[in-house]
Amino acid sequence: SEMDAETVGFQMGEEYTTIDLSLGILKDDMIDYVERLCNNFIGEDRAVRKFVVESSEIQKYRLRKEIKREITESEREIRLVEIDGIDLSACSGLHVDRTGQIGLLKILKHEKVKGSLTRVYFVAGKRALNDYFTKHKLITNSSLLLTCSYLDLPDRIASLINEIKQGNSTIRSFSERLAGYVAEGINGSKSRVIFLEDEESILASIPRFVTLEEYLIIGKSDDRILLFCKGYDCREVLTRIKKEFDVKGGSGKERGQFVFDGEFASIKELIENSY
Repeated sequence: SEMDAETVGFQMGEEYTTIDLSLGILKDDMIDYVERLCNNFIGEDRAVRKFVVESSEIQKYRLRKEIKREITESEREIRLVEIDGIDLSACSGLHVDRTGQIGLLKILKHEKVKGSLTRVYFVAGKRALNDYFTKHKLITNSSLLLTCSYLDLPDRIASLINEIKQGNSTIRSFSERLAGYVAEGINGSKSRVIFLEDEESILASIPRFVTLEEYLIIGKSDDRILLFCKGYDCREVLTRIKKEFDVKGGSGKERGQFVFDGEFASIKELIENSY
């Protein structure tokens, strides 16, 4: 209520519970505030009272959420649930007798849904404890693996990511350099149909350095076959391969790829007999 957010949706799942709030923006400090406030109420072990009133008397109570008019005019009895000093709402569901029985509440995440709403995911009770146990184990194991304190994990991971980026940049540079050397051999070759086996990153860079006016390059990297064409149509090549072999893949005019776990020699033979 302090954030003037109405609950417009509620779903209890096997792993977590969600509520949809009429709130477009929910910042981390707001999440922290709500979580701490809820756990303070739990720790205070406030009473939860359930009672029934006549629909004609409902206007006497200040409910958090207004009841639909068709219900108030139906002359039905309405069950109210009051959390001492916190909330008063109409509800027919199950409730604890005291807030302390909840034990613990943990907000997992939040996301925008349906335009202007925010969905909040949370767990409580044993599920909140299980969430803590699981995450504590993951953090402990990660700290041991990375040989650092759990408090240093963010900086350690950021450092590793930066090292990986630098390593990938170096690998790309070497791959392009090797691709250039391979392309020199292709440019000097009399053959226009070339078969190669190498790392995918190297194969993918080779066409940049090939100066031939016409070529068909078939490159193998593990179980992936890459096609590069100029003056040929990779789509037609792949269609011909699919007629002979059970492969999965796709192609444009100048590039294509497919997965093939058979002998590369059989692909070579088909291509050599076709082009």
